[in-house]
Amino acid sequence: MDSTLYLFNIIKSLDKPEKRYFSLQASKNTLKGSNNILDLFKAVELQETYDEQRLFSQLKGKALLKNFAVTKHQLANLILKCMHNYHAHSSADAILLRSLHELEFLQSKKISDYYKKQLTLAKKFAYKHERFSLLIELIQKEYYLPAEKKEIKRIERLDNELKIVQKKNQNLSEHISKLRKTTYLTRKHSNTDVLNKKIGGPIECFSVRAKSLQLAQQIAYAYAQKKYSLVYQYNSQLLLLAEKHPHIIKEDTDFFISILDAHINVCLLLKKYDEALTQIKALRAIKSKISNDKIKIFERSYNAELNLYLETKNYKAAIAILPSFEDQFKKMGDKTSPVLRLLLQCQLANIYFVTGNLSLSLRWINNVLNDKYLYLREELETMARVQDILIHFDLHNLELINYKINSLQYFMKKKERVHNSVTLLLNTLKGIIKTSSDAEKKKLFISLRQDMQKKSDSSSEEHLSHYIDMSSWIESKIHSKPQLEIMRQKN
Repeated sequence: MDSTLYLFNIIKSLDKPEKRYFSLQASKNTLKGSNNILDLFKAVELQETYDEQRLFSQLKGKALLKNFAVTKHQLANLILKCMHNYHAHSSADAILLRSLHELEFLQSKKISDYYKKQLTLAKKFAYKHERFSLLIELIQKEYYLPAEKKEIKRIERLDNELKIVQKKNQNLSEHISKLRKTTYLTRKHSNTDVLNKKIGGPIECFSVRAKSLQLAQQIAYAYAQKKYSLVYQYNSQLLLLAEKHPHIIKEDTDFFISILDAHINVCLLLKKYDEALTQIKALRAIKSKISNDKIKIFERSYNAELNLYLETKNYKAAIAILPSFEDQFKKMGDKTSPVLRLLLQCQLANIYFVTGNLSLSLRWINNVLNDKYLYLREELETMARVQDILIHFDLHNLELINYKINSLQYFMKKKERVHNSVTLLLNTLKGIIKTSSDAEKKKLFISLRQDMQKKSDSSSEEHLSHYIDMSSWIESKIHSKPQLEIMRQKN
């Protein structure tokens, strides 16, 4: 990969506060009104996709083009240096790494008393947060303190301390490895014997972090077996551990976000809706300066909450959170994971469709259908195409429907997807758009309802019905009532 593309990716990964901080720091290097580094930064930032020829055109006449390779190397280094300073207190690891640099400086200047004091504080912090790999470095630095009267005893104490910490660090590494193996293997296998053979037996836990990883591994294993009550049990234990040791578990925001997200999902599966809402609030309450954490909190909390309201048919609550969601989606939508972005937009399209706002429903479903990542989830594309057809039917865009039906039928045939209810729906709609008689249309909808009740739906169709309540839509056509009213009567 071209080094300028690396630079492009680094710059595009920065959020607004990070860009602002960098610009302020970089502006200090302005000389006689010229700042090559800042000029290059701004030029790259303006690009939506990396285009070197266009970049050179943007920078035409700038002195930096004479030393382009040097300037981009300086820019990359300055960004990393600025982000190191900006995030210097964002995690226990960042704080300890800074402490190690400070200790190196004090050691080089032979300021022994203050060096010893800072080393003691750093070690205490490392023990509290169970950062064993960095703690090993701190203990090793302690060997180089000025000799004491009982020097041999001090060295022996350090030897014993180092062995204990190394053992804990090795144990933690084993748990990290086992969790990674479990996560990977449970995506490919569900057979208990295969998993047990490949993953291996239980490992002892010598720290809180090790215990949290063991519980995460047990959660992944139970999920693979679809033992959701067991998943809930392990997740609850992990949350209790986080409450007891927040400085160890909650401090790792990425891990803690995953814990809460997993617990919310299993609560939804077990229909523990009140608890799910409580944990969604806890997820949104997480504070982080890291842009990826903010994006994960946004996409996962709203995906879960919208899912909850769709499952419980609480469209009033769903509509209430949409202004907040749409405002944040404008800022972060393009940075969310592709699949979750698709799911979120499908949820919005469905909510607006059921509540009668067809123009907004169409806008969101068009976003889905035009998303370049739609190919990642074929069942999602099927669902979006069905939703699109229903929207156009309700908008009376009948000239479009026949084309869209034929296109979807060809898509399902090509992908070898069998959706009994979708096939019935499409065939019926073809008949309905050919007749102008309201009585005949009603007969066709009644016949469709009866045929759907006879068909045995697959799990993939169950997934479709989670987003599109076709039975309620059909009932609304039979009784000439809004779909939302039909759904309320059902509940």
